[in-house]
Amino acid sequence: MFRESDKTMKINFSSVLDAFFSRPLLVLFFCIACSLLWVVVGFNSPLVFLTENQNLYIYSTQAQVLAGIYGLMLAGYIFLRNEQTRRLEKDETLDGVIKSVQKKEFGMLIVITITTMVTIILDLLVLSLYLSAFKEVNILIKNTAASLFVLSLIMISFFIFQALKETKYEQAVQDIIREEEGNIQHINEMNVSASSVNADKNRDLIYGTFMNSFRMLERKLGMLYSNIYNNRVVNKLANEQQINSKKIKVHVPISRMLRDLVSSGIIDPYFGEEISSIIRYRNALVHTTETDPSQKMVDRISIVIEKINGIFREQFPDFINK
Repeated sequence: MFRESDKTMKINFSSVLDAFFSRPLLVLFFCIACSLLWVVVGFNSPLVFLTENQNLYIYSTQAQVLAGIYGLMLAGYIFLRNEQTRRLEKDETLDGVIKSVQKKEFGMLIVITITTMVTIILDLLVLSLYLSAFKEVNILIKNTAASLFVLSLIMISFFIFQALKETKYEQAVQDIIREEEGNIQHINEMNVSASSVNADKNRDLIYGTFMNSFRMLERKLGMLYSNIYNNRVVNKLANEQQINSKKIKVHVPISRMLRDLVSSGIIDPYFGEEISSIIRYRNALVHTTETDPSQKMVDRISIVIEKINGIFREQFPDFINK
């Protein structure tokens, strides 16, 4: 009983930390608030008094240590981005997941960079203004530099642990699934509601139904794209290389097909955003075993396929779709 409670508290605390550090502006405001509190304590009831040598040694060392740690962290971050790029090249369905993780990491990196640079500048000011007659300004700068130094070390440590965290991609998958389900729900509220399918379907059946429907969606988009774009590309290549066009196969990712169809006006931008949400949802779904597709997503993808069939019939009325 106690073990389950401790585990729940640990998970909740970890979730709170993840949610907090995923909001860079909130973290930045928190750092400012902590620095102000530190300065107030330093003015009213200082806990430590430093000699001249201690001041010069601590603040000069502080700037060097922070600069060195930040440089090592930045080098590790560059290596991490390169590794993520390699993973994305191997599996394009990771696009949404990796971009979501990179967005959080980059936001945190910006906050760490700001606090680190400000801390180093304040450390240099402490050394430069130590003999200044403005003691209040000196106390303000010293306490702000000390507080930001501690906060920077904490944030750098958290950033490293998050970068090495094995479950960060799984968390990104869950976030994308919730976000895209919310997007589809919003679209459903704006459009005519779909007739609900039996909600008591077996979980495996729902998963299989959604994946089969997505493959159908991909095939329908491919047919629409092929009849508009691929034929032009294939014929152009055949003319240039003087070979049979039937032997040429041009593979285009579904996200690229959708982007081109929307930009050409074949697909409405709002409808294109709905299809894009389904694509991101599916890409996230194939990278987790913890979540099954919801019934509303299964219902919605069927409606989207029917809409694409209507667009196809409108664009190619003479085409017989067997």
